[in-house]
Amino acid sequence: MFCISTAHENLISDFTDDYEVSNWVVDNSQGGSVDLSNSPLTVSLIEPNSSGSNTEVTFLTVALTDFFVSFDWSYDTSFDACCSSIRFHGAAGGPVTVASGADFSGSVGMGTSSFSRLSGTSFGWGNSSTDSILGANILEISNVTFDVPEPSTLAIFAFGIIGLASRRFNKQSV
Repeated sequence: MFCISTAHENLISDFTDDYEVSNWVVDNSQGGSVDLSNSPLTVSLIEPNSSGSNTEVTFLTVALTDFFVSFDWSYDTSFDACCSSIRFHGAAGGPVTVASGADFSGSVGMGTSSFSRLSGTSFGWGNSSTDSILGANILEISNVTFDVPEPSTLAIFAFGIIGLASRRFNKQSV
């Protein structure tokens, strides 16, 4: 008797391997910055402190395969709680607001979120504000785990059986 495993997971932890920080794009065209000094463990998105306009700084990449991503976030809204939010980009229907600064009443909020992504789609995080007047909020993304499915052992086993059957069929034909 033997056991067949039908799926394995390849876990990529933090911003490493295919998802190391050099493979990501920072869009700070509206101001703000991304601090990579604590990578690969943590990436910080710092919202711009500007003159009252809508702004967002993003950190994006492209999914190389289908996967499920989970991550911890910490959001310091001490400066501009009323008008800021953190968003996950790449979800169906556009960016998803994970939390808003008003949720924390001008303090630090934290949590864990997860999303699935399809191969070839872009995804990432954004730190945005509708006014950017009172100071820069800081979003930290950490404990990122990408669960990448490996080819199924059952599928490999099935191809082996097909190969053996075709070999036997070819012998009988001769």
